[in-house]
This record gives sequence, C-alpha cells and structure tokens, in this order.
Amino acid sequence: MFDHLTPDRKEGLIAGAKLTSVWAAVGITSWADFAAFMAAMYSLLLVCEFLWKKIIKPGVGWWKARAAK
Repeated sequence: MFDHLTPDRKEGLIAGAKLTSVWAAVGITSWADFAAFMAAMYSLLLVCEFLWKKIIKPGVGWWKARAAK
C-alpha cells in the first residue's frame, strides 16, 4: 500500500499515525478538544508558577533563615 513512499516519508507517516492514536486514546479527537487541553495545561502552569513564587519559595527561605539562627 505504501510501497511508493521513501523510507523517510514512511517513517513520518507511521509517527503521525502513532501521535494521532495517542491523542485519541487521551480523548482528544478534534481541534477544539486540543485547544481546550492546551488551555488547561497553560492554566496549570500558571497556577504552579504562582504557588512557587508566592508560597513555596518564600516558605523555603523562611525555613532556611529560621534554621540558620
């Protein structure tokens, strides 16, 4: 079926099919689902950044200052 393709193009086609099947297994079957997933990941990244800057990093600094006394 794919005998006319070069080996590089055949590998690319196989990689694309694997990527598509992985996204489908996660439940992403349309561009809207993909956009929603990416927005959720970006929001999660922003929440983690906020927690790091406002809670975790100052807390670790306070703990180190307290231990140094």
